[in-house]
Amino acid sequence: MATDHTPAAVALYIQRLKMAFDVKRDDELAEKLGLSKQAVSNWRSRGRVPLRVQQHMLDQHGIRYTDWNLEFDATKGDIVYAVALYAYERYLSQRDRPLDARTRRAIGQVFPVLRDAIAKRLEGIAATAGSAETMISLLTSYLDNGRFTEVDELLSRVDDVSE
Repeated sequence: MATDHTPAAVALYIQRLKMAFDVKRDDELAEKLGLSKQAVSNWRSRGRVPLRVQQHMLDQHGIRYTDWNLEFDATKGDIVYAVALYAYERYLSQRDRPLDARTRRAIGQVFPVLRDAIAKRLEGIAATAGSAETMISLLTSYLDNGRFTEVDELLSRVDDVSE
């Protein structure tokens, strides 16, 4: 089972699992799967989903950890959402303090604008980038290399609003 374990791919897989199990938080998903509360968080931080979990999801629920090179039925929305999740996870990993209610509210307010900025950039590369894997990798590399300043500016608003 060849898999692409980029942070965006792991985030998208986790999101699909949450949708399938009708849960919103990582700890709720872990509970549904009979795993420790930290398990899903560990997948994110390690950038990998254990093969036994992938196999169980496929065998028992038909949920496939997509083999990005062979098939990926991602919609534009899937790609935008995966990149937005990656942007937020990147932002949160750089914070030196925990989230409070005010910061969570600010994130919620910024999300639609962030999503639109990512969708706009996606439209600009979609014709030349090719596969969903390539588009996600390209957009996340833009984030990592400071070439997606719109997103960084939007996320800096979260700190401005929450302080």
